[in-house]
Amino acid sequence: MTHDDDEINFACAAIVNAATLLTSNAYLDVIDKRPPRNQYLTVRQFTWDLVNTEEDCFDLLRMNLEAFDRLVYILKGTGRLHDTIHCNVAEQLAIFLHAVAHNEKNRTLKCYFKRSGATISYYFNEVMYAIISLHDEFIKPPRGETPQ
Repeated sequence: MTHDDDEINFACAAIVNAATLLTSNAYLDVIDKRPPRNQYLTVRQFTWDLVNTEEDCFDLLRMNLEAFDRLVYILKGTGRLHDTIHCNVAEQLAIFLHAVAHNEKNRTLKCYFKRSGATISYYFNEVMYAIISLHDEFIKPPRGETPQ
């Protein structure tokens, strides 16, 4: 073995050790915690930036801006969803609609909305149950008579 072979073997061993370390999750203990996400924007500013035009709203949520605003109004007005300190109803609904419209995973949504995975999951479920509970107002059972 030559001197070059020793350097190549050492480099390969270093790469294997680094790959083992990264896949073992041991590195998580040494990574500093990041500051809270979305700290520079208020909830209203973030939601406004998210759907600030008709085209963006339709592209991201598959719903026009007027329909989105009406759905927010219905969900808030009927008491099914409430603004929280961290997330208003418009952002909660945007999380849900974006996930459903684009078949997005929780990991993708947390990066897009700058929230934790637990927060995304929580608000997705809250909105899903609120929308399901609207069935009594929007779905009418068929009448018992047969049309002529």
